[in-house]
Formats: sequence, structure tokens, C-alpha cells
Amino acid sequence: MAANPSTESGESSTLVQVEQAIANYAKAYDALEQLQNPRGPIPQGDQKTGAVGEFYAHLYLLGKYPNADVIFGGNGNPVWDIKVTDNESVWHVQVKTVSAFSKTGRLSPIHVGWQELYIIRLNKQLQPDGFWQVKSDMALPKYINAPLSNQSSSIAKAGLFSHNEIDDFSKNVAAGKLRCIVAITG
Repeated sequence: MAANPSTESGESSTLVQVEQAIANYAKAYDALEQLQNPRGPIPQGDQKTGAVGEFYAHLYLLGKYPNADVIFGGNGNPVWDIKVTDNESVWHVQVKTVSAFSKTGRLSPIHVGWQELYIIRLNKQLQPDGFWQVKSDMALPKYINAPLSNQSSSIAKAGLFSHNEIDDFSKNVAAGKLRCIVAITG
């Protein structure tokens, strides 16, 4: 059976589109890689969705605690992602991020040893549109699903984490950006 020329043309066009999308993704991936360093604004790591979430969590903490030292934990530390030191208080934050591209909202495994857990949902432009906090005294399963919309998930309904606090999160991210700009410009 001979191939249908119109089908081949459509498949060829699709292949070109896939290759172009991969090339664009590689450029964006490389741009993030260039910005990832131990003392940089975005943590090191191969999982870019998680790194983006940690970037926003870092800004949030800088804005919320203007006198605190806020540092990334490093990609070899599975228990916490960010350490906050404010006066005599020290606590560790684990950040879990899911994007609107996820069909299930399944988060990577949650490890014990943190004092706060932040769950961040990113929209398709990888901008935060959901933020939930969990305090360490709550018992969590190792795997949970984040809410995929502003509707509460079964985990949220069970009282395991807060309502969507995106407005407070966004306000503190903006303050954290300002703190970074002031530090850079001196």
C-alpha cells in the first residue's frame, strides 16, 4: 500500500514542530542551568519544576522574614530544601512543586525532618497560582497529590494542610524580590 502524501506531509510538519519544541526547551533548560549555583537565586538540580518552586519559596521567605538568613539546602539533601535562621530561631522547609502540566498532581516523596512543608502549584507559564503550608506536627503519607485547581483536594479537606494562601505568598514573593534587588544594587 502506497503512503498517503498528505499524511506524510502532516507527519513531517509535526516532526519539525517536535524538534523545534525540543530545541526551545533545551535553550530554556540551559538558561536555568547557567543560573543555578550554590549561592545563586535558583537552587541546583535537574528537576526544573522543583527548582522553580524552590526559587519562589526562597523569595517568599526573604519577603516574609526580612531579617532572616535564607539559604538553599543543596540538591543532595532529601529532607529539607531551605534553611531559615531568624535571630535565635532556625527551621527547615521542604518544598514540593507541581505544575499545571501534571495530570495527577502527584508530588515527589515527602521525607521527615522538616519544620514546614510548602506545596506550590505553578500554572502553565510556571508562575505560582497555588500555595499551601503544612506544619511538621501533622502526620502525612509519603505520597500525596496537590490540588490541581482552587478546589480543595481530599488531603486539604482532611485538614492536612492549609487553604490556598496564594495572595499572601505573592505579596511576600514581591517583597523578597525587592530585598534581592536592594542587596544586589547595594
